[in-house]
Amino acid sequence: MSNFLRCLRGGETPSATIVDAKKAAAIVLDAEKAIGEKAAIENDANSDLV
Repeated sequence: MSNFLRCLRGGETPSATIVDAKKAAAIVLDAEKAIGEKAAIENDANSDLV
């Protein structure tokens, strides 16, 4: 959180990249799918988001 705040103030570059964000989004979408299907699913490292 402190890195985020320093970035907002203009004193630092974000430690997370857009690739990190895309991977996180893919994990969240897979988790939502697993919950909806009530089953375990594999995270697809080659998904459109990654």
